[in-house]
Amino acid sequence: MKPARIRGKCGTCFPGKATVRNMELAEEFKEADPIYGMPIVGHVYRKNLESAISLTKPHKQTVLEIGFGYGVLLPYLTQYTHDVFGIDLNAAKASKARAILNRLNVKADLIGGDINSAPFKERSFDVIYALNVLEHIQDLTAAINSIKALLRTNPPGRLVVAAPTENWLYHLGRRAIRFRTPSHYWKAADIENTVLRRYLKVERVVSIYPVFTLFKVYLCLNTG
Repeated sequence: MKPARIRGKCGTCFPGKATVRNMELAEEFKEADPIYGMPIVGHVYRKNLESAISLTKPHKQTVLEIGFGYGVLLPYLTQYTHDVFGIDLNAAKASKARAILNRLNVKADLIGGDINSAPFKERSFDVIYALNVLEHIQDLTAAINSIKALLRTNPPGRLVVAAPTENWLYHLGRRAIRFRTPSHYWKAADIENTVLRRYLKVERVVSIYPVFTLFKVYLCLNTG
């Protein structure tokens, strides 16, 4: 089987280079969760992925995704590096993700577990992604300290966080698609002010749809 490829804006495939505009998700992911294929919601989700990769482009670096779900981001990361890891609490999703990635011939080391007890050595990762994850974690301080311990400091490791703004438009959209998930403990502003700016250096902030911002994506540096 040929390596999975990323389809770019003009319909051209570029092996080894993840195109970060107008991403198209593999049908296997849409079958696992139909939300990825929804016209508006799927577009918003892809914008999160595009922003995360655009902010980092982890060439030949060691990367970890926290809360990888069905593994949607992982094929894009493997276009940049062979050292791709993932950790997720949801055993059922992790099992499905392994099956999907095997079919796509995408190689990533996936484990089930909690980031606060992750079986990785300290300072193991150049880049860590936590996309739409931290809002689900009640103890933000414990989580961010665990993440900091895994990030390298010289040069500074990078953390990419995506989180919802929880504004009226965001909630209107959730009700419109009858999207029911456990309540979030935090919104983007809470995460930014409570832990990101306190424990890390916030290098860049990207708003998904600047006028009515639904999500924010943060690039943070672990300077020690």
